Amino acid sequence: MSEPQPRSRAIAISVSTLILSLLLLNSLAYGQLNDFLQAAFIDVGQGDSIWLHGSDGTDILIDGGPRSAGPTVVAYLQQEGIDDIEVVILSHGDSDHVGGLIDVLRSSIPVDAVVYNGQHSASLTYQQFLTETMKRGLTPTPAQVGQGYTWGPVNASVLNPQTESTGAPRLEGQDWPPGGEPDAVHSVDYG
Repeated sequence: MSEPQPRSRAIAISVSTLILSLLLLNSLAYGQLNDFLQAAFIDVGQGDSIWLHGSDGTDILIDGGPRSAGPTVVAYLQQEGIDDIEVVILSHGDSDHVGGLIDVLRSSIPVDAVVYNGQHSASLTYQQFLTETMKRGLTPTPAQVGQGYTWGPVNASVLNPQTESTGAPRLEGQDWPPGGEPDAVHSVDYG
């Protein structure tokens, strides 16, 4: 047997290096392309309901729409195969934001935490929401500017409310306190 020619050896090494490089780049690119945060705006009519889903399985639900939208929100989450929700964020306690969350809390979908704007509402819908959180053993955490949260690869910073809670419940339809609407607003970074 003869020894491989230097040129053939150089070609074999170059081809092997190229193949290994392509495999490495492919695996890096594949990992990065499959690392995502999906946002879905669930049609609840009046109000809001937003579902954030990370490729790692992290799920965040922001608001639930009005009480009548509860079955729609639960059905949507179940259709998407949600096995748990890391956090429910309630922007504020008006019925067109909190109502649908009652059905979510009554569903079989586990919820790990609840964050809200720190302002209580005297509405029956909001009170039902609080009852359901208590039944699950959850204590809603008031959002405060400067707070940070981490849920899986999701990092959230609280941007609003700018004011402290007065502790007094607000009646549905009542004007917000001076300083604007104290919605719980978060900036979200993923990855």
